Amino acid sequence: MQPIIKDFDFLTFSFRGRSLIEASAGTGKTYLIVMLYLRLLLGIGNENCLQLTVDNILVVTFTRGGVEELRERIRIYLREFRLACLVGYSTNVFFSALLEKINDPQSACQTLLAAEHTISRASIFTIHGFCQHILKMYPIELNSMFQYSILENEDHLIETACNDFWRSYFYSLPTEIINIITGYWKNPKDLLQDVHPYLHYLSINIQPVLRGNFITRHKYIIDYINYIKKIWIAEKSKLLEFMNNSKYFLNRRIYNTKNIRNWFEIINLWTQSTTVDYQIPSALCRFKYSVIIRHITVYNHQILQCHLFKLVDALFEKIVSLKQLILSTAIYEIRKNINLLKKKNSEISFNDLISLLDDGLHVHDKNGKLLQSIRKTYPIAIVDEFQDTDFQQYRIFHTLYSSRSQSKYGLLLVGDPKQSIYSFRGADIFSYLLARKHVDFYYTLNTNWRASKGIVNAINKLFNSNTSFSPFIFQKIPFITMRAAKDNNRLRFVVKNKSYPSFCFYLPSYHSLTVREYQKIMAFHCATTIRDLLCDASYGQAWLQSSTCSKKLLESSDIVVLVRNSHEGNLISSVLNQFNISNVYLSNQKNIFETLEAFDLLLILQAILLPEDNNILRCALMTGIIGYNAQKIEFINQNENDWKKEVNAFVDYHSFWKKYGVQSMLQEIIFRRHIFKHLAATQDGKSRLINILHLAEILQKYSVNLHDESSLVNWLKKKIYLSNNLSCNDQLLRSTDNDRLIKIITIHKSKGLEFPLVFLPFVSILHKKKYPLFHDRENYHIYLDLSNSSRNINLSDEEGLSEDLRLFYVAVTRAIYHCFIGIGSISFKKRIKKNQCCNDLHRTALGYLVQKGVPGNFYFLEKCLIKLVESAQGDIMLNYISNNKNQENCKLLIDGITNNDLKNKNNLSARNWKIQINTKYTVTSYSELYHSNTFFSSEKSLMLNKQIICTAKNNKQDGILFTPYSFPQGKESGVFLHHIFQKWNFKKKINAEWLSLQLMQYGISLTWLPILQMWMDTIASMPLNNENFVLSQLSSSDYRTEFEFYLSVKSLVSAEKFDNICKNYDPISRLSSPLTFPDILGMIHGFIDLVFRWKGKYYLLDYKSNWLGGECHDYSLLNIKNEMIFRHYALQYQIYTLALHRFLRHKLISYNYKKDFGGVYYLFLRGIDLVHSGNGIYFCLPDQRLIDELDELLSICQ
Repeated sequence: MQPIIKDFDFLTFSFRGRSLIEASAGTGKTYLIVMLYLRLLLGIGNENCLQLTVDNILVVTFTRGGVEELRERIRIYLREFRLACLVGYSTNVFFSALLEKINDPQSACQTLLAAEHTISRASIFTIHGFCQHILKMYPIELNSMFQYSILENEDHLIETACNDFWRSYFYSLPTEIINIITGYWKNPKDLLQDVHPYLHYLSINIQPVLRGNFITRHKYIIDYINYIKKIWIAEKSKLLEFMNNSKYFLNRRIYNTKNIRNWFEIINLWTQSTTVDYQIPSALCRFKYSVIIRHITVYNHQILQCHLFKLVDALFEKIVSLKQLILSTAIYEIRKNINLLKKKNSEISFNDLISLLDDGLHVHDKNGKLLQSIRKTYPIAIVDEFQDTDFQQYRIFHTLYSSRSQSKYGLLLVGDPKQSIYSFRGADIFSYLLARKHVDFYYTLNTNWRASKGIVNAINKLFNSNTSFSPFIFQKIPFITMRAAKDNNRLRFVVKNKSYPSFCFYLPSYHSLTVREYQKIMAFHCATTIRDLLCDASYGQAWLQSSTCSKKLLESSDIVVLVRNSHEGNLISSVLNQFNISNVYLSNQKNIFETLEAFDLLLILQAILLPEDNNILRCALMTGIIGYNAQKIEFINQNENDWKKEVNAFVDYHSFWKKYGVQSMLQEIIFRRHIFKHLAATQDGKSRLINILHLAEILQKYSVNLHDESSLVNWLKKKIYLSNNLSCNDQLLRSTDNDRLIKIITIHKSKGLEFPLVFLPFVSILHKKKYPLFHDRENYHIYLDLSNSSRNINLSDEEGLSEDLRLFYVAVTRAIYHCFIGIGSISFKKRIKKNQCCNDLHRTALGYLVQKGVPGNFYFLEKCLIKLVESAQGDIMLNYISNNKNQENCKLLIDGITNNDLKNKNNLSARNWKIQINTKYTVTSYSELYHSNTFFSSEKSLMLNKQIICTAKNNKQDGILFTPYSFPQGKESGVFLHHIFQKWNFKKKINAEWLSLQLMQYGISLTWLPILQMWMDTIASMPLNNENFVLSQLSSSDYRTEFEFYLSVKSLVSAEKFDNICKNYDPISRLSSPLTFPDILGMIHGFIDLVFRWKGKYYLLDYKSNWLGGECHDYSLLNIKNEMIFRHYALQYQIYTLALHRFLRHKLISYNYKKDFGGVYYLFLRGIDLVHSGNGIYFCLPDQRLIDELDELLSICQ
């Protein structure tokens, strides 16, 4: 039975039994707890109330910061109330009320003084601290006598457990199943991202319940796919006729004759192929029963009764069942592996402390003696922030202070269900709702002591409603109208002598916005509003009026921007930086090893170890820490004595390092080179110096366990390059002095704080979960639905929206004077047209409140906002953002000068520029010319068709063979291979350790390491011509990689002129489609992969990672020529040859093209094969007349 809600009176409140106080935001919850604490210490209240000490009053909250804040607040009020007892009166209303209840002030002073002296050992704990304390007090009774260490961060254990699961479950599977699994998750890290959110739930029911192992599940799916293929082949003629006859009952825009015919052709091809994986043509989706139903325009019984449609629906459900089985198995097994690892290492996490105590109270304390002993030690318990509990935490207190003990002991729960926002940490709002059923007394606090009267009124109007509308979705989470404290009626935010509205909604005048557009618009207008307010404050026209009517000019530190995640935080920070508005993102969890300072320190330490290496030393000198520029380096290069001084300095640093340690050595470098002075001249110099000193501390700490200086440098290198962001607390960035900056904080971290001005630019965005996680509405059990059924999605969305509403409530209640709120007609999937019925805003927390859960379009949103503004009587304002607004204000810097001030200056202006600038001048490249070709789009489609055919052909293999043909395709793989060839010395065998590091950096599996080593050796030793020339013959002085050039084009050159010359002399060009790129004038920029000299002649070479097929004959000379024609590579080597021709002509005395230029090589890397010599190699020597005419064409001045 639900207890009756009562208003709370702290003087008459009885501590006996179980009580719940719902304290809305700003109602003085912490102050109330302190007042009740004083009552318990002094024994003030009814005659049965005992006088307790700080040891006997149990106070539990949920963060360490909360514990320290509460302890300090109690200490302060103990002192203040003791002084009030000494003088006999107080101006504090609550103190005065307590004084009237004290009969012996002298005895009260002694009690308060004793409590003040012993407050450091008061029983104020976090929930985890309390559990640990009880486990230590009663180790025998709770069967917890083993020695263990507390594990603060489980991330590395979770990662290890996931890796163990990946190895033990996947490595022994057949290749075809591994291929399917790696299609879901490329590596254990990807799998962990999917399962990590569900690992902390101790009892989670996963749906659907699947049986069997991965192999049997795979076979079942393959068999079902083959069954569907068989059915389709047998009934396709009837089905085609049936669909053509039924199209009049379906949406004819989609189900027309042409589309149906195309779909059947695609599906027929699929049914004839061998089933090796779960690839299903998208066309088959059109024949799902659930899709057909959505597109029926006229009811037809035959359509609904077609059994094949239902079989197709079942097929789409079954093909994901392997993934579902893996996920459900992974959640259970990874959790099991984590527990085994902790047991092996004698470690427990904070959550394990709760489990141990909960199990101990229910399993080991069968006679109840332990419960009696704990209650005797703590007769009164106060649990703060109770809305952040979970079922297990609540069960502990429910057991300790059961209804049978209410005559002697008391449990006070203090919380606010409207502020339950930490579900990602395990907090469960439903445990709070369950607890409320079991309390004996239920009180509320509804006086807001924080915010102005306008803010309170605006919140009431937004969340309250006279209808049956539930502002937090669930009726058991009510919104009770708040009232502002009497003194807060005078709080005002004044701009230009006018009271600024408490809530300002900013509405872009767009009928439809994408999320990206909404974010850009709101970030800009949030920044411009902040800029304008700070400009007004700089002229004394914007101030905050306190409850005593005193004025305080607005400052940057009074403003906070609340965001949901780091993406939003970085976005608003970057826009504020464009306005030169200093800001800090306080929720930044960046690892110190991800900073530029970490990389700079690595270069410096490497130079200290190897000062004789000139290149390494130059890199160290040019770091941002030491700060030498190119001019300074060149000066030192030309002066041997100066260079020796630098070398000797670094040798000296090494000696200092060995003698005093790395931290002292780095401090010495900072002192000797005046680095503090150098950094102070930069905008972020202070934070950079803090990062350097922080890194010095970390290096010193970890150097103790390492063998020598080289080991420390290697450790630092691994931390930088192989960082997985699972950082310890000491490796997170430290914040600088933020008192004068605009703060950007996540809403979750802002809870419990208050700010004069709050900006919420991005609160109209929907955040959805990947898989439906929900509670049943009767017993509140947790379920995870991996099948994404519509019913469970609705339940999950309902809970998600409820949490978003609570998060929004927390955000708006942080404001004291003013709140900026960005809203818009947002569509999350696609833009809607002006006359369409509704957008998606109603699915967000803000849209749900404004539109009362009703879908609508821009005009409906506008109508609801106007109604809200009218009801608030001036406390809410609606500002329109015009879609024609001039965005040039974004360039105005916040330097105390406004637009009007600029106009009123002495009309200063720059002289007019009279020379006409040729706007056609540009810098282009081969890639830009090729992709701007109008024939490119048609060629691209042909190319895709070719790839599809090749892929289908390759997929006929029974499994993946690790060969150059099957090496990952795509741009990233091409960049990786080019990087390898750029850094590799052909004369040396490629280093396995270095190559493995490159693979990890580019996210490529290490299983390719031995294949790549053999592949590279093959390429280096492959004869490229009849004279047995191989790349490994080249010394480092005979070649240059990534040869950069700028080819000047002095006259406007059309594609037609260029193409005509090429087709006259080049057979590849003659076979290629015409060039149609835009006219060029200016520069052609590019990089030649390799320029080398052999037997006195110069050659250029280009690497190609194109995938032409999975067999050796796919890379024959004929196929390569076709690829050269297809991709217009002739244009590329003609430009490259001309660039090298001009360079050699400038550098070589008596240069002659025929004598000095050897030709062009194109190496199609996947086809290089010692067995089939000639495969993958294309060579040509462009006609000299071609190069001369191109040179003349590009050299003629306009």
